[in-house]
Amino acid sequence: MSPFKANYGYVFKTLLLLKQVKKLSDIAKERAKKLTTLHKKLCESAKMVQKRMKMYYNKKRSEGPDFKERDRVWLLYKNFKN
Repeated sequence: MSPFKANYGYVFKTLLLLKQVKKLSDIAKERAKKLTTLHKKLCESAKMVQKRMKMYYNKKRSEGPDFKERDRVWLLYKNFKN
């Protein structure tokens, strides 16, 4: 989900790419460049946040016991259904 959709509730679609802005004014070119750089920075920071969230989430989780074939284990009767 893009930050624009999160804020405004719909996807912002532009019909112009930076290559197509040649015919427009200088102000429009500058604004398009700023928007593209802002978008790249937001994507990078979102990826960094996801990595941090993953790291902190995985710290609290254990991998579980290592059972091998033919190991003996205790089973609790309350976990069985009739």
